[in-house]
This record gives sequence, structure tokens and C-alpha cells, in this order.
Amino acid sequence: MSTSIDTAAEVLEEYIRRLHSCLPMQATRDRYQEDKPGTRALDWLFRTGNNECISLIRQPGFMRAMVFCLTGESSDAFLWRWVRESPILRGYTAGNEKKTPNMWKSDVFRNLVGMSLANTFQGMLNLDRYARIHIPLTATGIWLTRQLSSEASHRITPKQFEQFLSALPFWKRNTQQSWMFDKARLMSWHPREPTGTLMLEFYRNARELDSADVFTRNLFDVKAEAIGQITMLWSSFVRTAQVLVREGKQREAHWLLDYARTRRPDVIGESATFRLSTRDSVKTAPAEEEGSYTALSGVESMVNGKMVPKIHTDIHNARISVYRSGRFSSATTKSRFAK
Repeated sequence: MSTSIDTAAEVLEEYIRRLHSCLPMQATRDRYQEDKPGTRALDWLFRTGNNECISLIRQPGFMRAMVFCLTGESSDAFLWRWVRESPILRGYTAGNEKKTPNMWKSDVFRNLVGMSLANTFQGMLNLDRYARIHIPLTATGIWLTRQLSSEASHRITPKQFEQFLSALPFWKRNTQQSWMFDKARLMSWHPREPTGTLMLEFYRNARELDSADVFTRNLFDVKAEAIGQITMLWSSFVRTAQVLVREGKQREAHWLLDYARTRRPDVIGESATFRLSTRDSVKTAPAEEEGSYTALSGVESMVNGKMVPKIHTDIHNARISVYRSGRFSSATTKSRFAK
């Protein structure tokens, strides 16, 4: 199978070189959309795929060429349709390759989403940091949820956001409480109509449920050194308070932050000050544009040697301020793929 992939990579690379050597930019884009080389390569993978394709992400030449072609086709809509049609990948888990010979599709999907949504037709993002990671289905859902629970949410259309939200139960096998938490967290980042009501209700119900429900209890009992879980919990409080203020519910926002201090004083100190005002705006998406590119990269930074979202970097100061949305910038390079 590796020989076939190598041959396919050579074909795609030669197609790209010839196309870019003889046509101007717009004509090249039109040709990509007419020939659909990336879509055809992806269809070929699904027709011929078997267990040996698990090593596909270690074929950077083929992946780079296929993603470049898919980007030229403006086929991000195709990828998000793949998210909605989740039964294609349903049921694949790590460490069970022999029983799930098509598990490689989740690796390819994760790479395609990560790369295609971060690419522009003019530049390529470095594939290496994606290709080094093996991510099965559940982790793919976790990764997408984390990306869309951030400033990246307004980089996709509301329709695409809602399609992913409706498919989330298939991507993350969770309890009812964890599903409610994920849904509430995502809805606070809705690109058109963010709301903090669902998360507010979740935390109010948590007062009665945390003694019996495993997910709710573990949500608050997470160890302080688990920086990823701590920042997720912290950001859900902050973001919800911010959105509640925007919805005219300042009393509810103050209640939520007081509740947060009561449950995790080590994360949100007693001396914390909360700046809740209508000046702290919540960014929403512009009018929906079909075929627009999105960028899910560039939303992380280093804290004590670990990658955490930028909005969480002041967690170690034992204080909290309602996050004011900043301008999101994608991390793309200027280098062209075609040599």
C-alpha cells in the first residue's frame, strides 16, 4: 500500500507543479475546482483503504499534496459534511487496530480538518506537528470541541457550528452530564448567538448532582497540577459570565463567579476582582459566507512549558477578569507548497 501512496503522491505533486507553472492564480483555482484532484485522492483512499493505511500520516508527501489540492478546491464544506456524517468513523478506538481496520480514517480526518481549516490557497501550514500525533475518533472530537470553544468559533459559519454540535454525541461517548456540559460550553461560543444560559443552568444543577454524578464530581475535584482541565473549568466560568453580562444578566454572572470561588478557591482566589461591564464585548460572526476559510490554529501559548489557550495565561495570578475578546490571527506561513 505504501508504494501506491508514494505513486499517488508523485502524481499529485506533478499535477501541482504543472498547473502552477503555466496558469495565473485565478485560473489555477478554477482548474482545481473543475478537476477536484484532492477530492478524488480522498475518495481513492476510502475505496482502497485497509489496515496498512494506519501508517498513512507518516506519508507527509501524499498528505501535503492532497491537502493542498483540497484547499485549492475550497472544499472545507466537504470536510464539515464529513463531520456531520459521523457514522463513517463511528466506533473506532485506539489500540484496537485489528478489529477496526478503517481506524486510519480518523487520523486522516483529523489531519485534513486541522490542515484544511488552517490553510489558505497561497500558503501552507507546517504539517509536521499534526503528523506526529496519533489521534483516534474520540480524541478527534475532543480536539474539535476544544478548538470551537475558543476564539476560533467565529471563524466558521453558524451553520457549520451547529452541524458539528448536532453530531457531537457520536464523536464523544460521554454521560448525559458531560454531554450537557460540552453543549453548554460550545453554546457560549456560538458564532452568531452565544448564550450563557445553558452553562448557568448546568452549574446550578451541579449543586444537587455533584454528590452522585461522577462527571460533575470529577469536574470540580480535578487536581491543581492538571493544567488542561483546570484551565477548561476556569474558562467555562469566565466565558459564561462574560456572555451573561452581554445578555443583560449581571446578577447571574456575579452569582456564577461567586460560586466558582466557593468551589475552587485555589483557582479563583478570594481576593479576585470581577470587572463585569457592557464594555466587555463578545465577538460574533459576520454574515455567513459560503466557502470561506477558517483557522483553528494560533489560539495557544506556553505556560510553565505547557500549551494552554491564550485566554487562560493569567490563571496563575490567582485573579480573574472577564476576558475581553481580542483579534484572532491565524498561524499560516508564506511559503508555497509547489517547488
